[in-house]
Amino acid sequence: MRFEEFIARPALIEHLRSTFGSGRVNHAYIFTGPEGTGKKTMARICAQALFCQDEPGRRPCGKCAGCRQFQEGHPDVYTLDLPEKKTQIPVDSVRDLLDMLSDRPFSGGMRVVLCDRAELLNESGQNALLKTLEEPPENTVFILCVTSANALLPTVVSRAQTVRFSPLDNNTLKEELVKRGADSSDADIIAKYSVGSLGRALNFMDDKKLLNLAESVCDAYSSAGKDKDIAKIATSVKANKENASEVLTYVEAEGRSLLLKRKEEGAFLLESVIQARKMMQSNVTWQYVLEWLYMRIAGM
Repeated sequence: MRFEEFIARPALIEHLRSTFGSGRVNHAYIFTGPEGTGKKTMARICAQALFCQDEPGRRPCGKCAGCRQFQEGHPDVYTLDLPEKKTQIPVDSVRDLLDMLSDRPFSGGMRVVLCDRAELLNESGQNALLKTLEEPPENTVFILCVTSANALLPTVVSRAQTVRFSPLDNNTLKEELVKRGADSSDADIIAKYSVGSLGRALNFMDDKKLLNLAESVCDAYSSAGKDKDIAKIATSVKANKENASEVLTYVEAEGRSLLLKRKEEGAFLLESVIQARKMMQSNVTWQYVLEWLYMRIAGM
């Protein structure tokens, strides 16, 4: 994928194209925005641009030796991922990565570290990373993707350049869905529950069960403001524990929708979702998290 193929605000695309395409980059970036707004995709486009051998205005070209090596798995591209059966990215994963960065780059050029869900870094891991962000290795760029910069330590945020990814407007989202084969009426419904997230919209197109889940979560959200039987409301969503992250994302989407309408409840709801995610990472039961969250909603 190239910069011109990415669906987002033109000013954002041009800024990243001129920065990463020229190679005149900061040592660390935080890509922040709701899930499904393309942060991970853009992080990879930016990373590939740093290895592209074409002219600055054409990077990444997708055809040169540098681009092909990136697509196949470049030895100077490192990822910081959530280990299997873990709820957080542990400090040991960060330390292992930093040990690898102590060696020289394989190609002698740039190195890129990608972390797709940086909100899953625990505090110890963030502090370990902070030391490297304060004194970064030469020719090394960190790109951390996170739903909200508030999930990171302020000291980490202060050591990086923040790039914000905004949700798509409904018309742009519907047009893109129709281009990809969605019926116009279906595109209207999907856009409503996607709240500007192309990634979420495409998931809805592929799996109608997720769309039904979004509707049930939104119904529960509406009921929480009226019905005091919070346990009953939480139980209606409890069966979807395997989609817990999605459930919290839909509530987060409601918060962002309120913010767009300039309602102060939006910020409160977003903060509540961040706390709920932290509770899940600390192995608090899903039923308790839901009851706690909907109690917060009822009290808004």
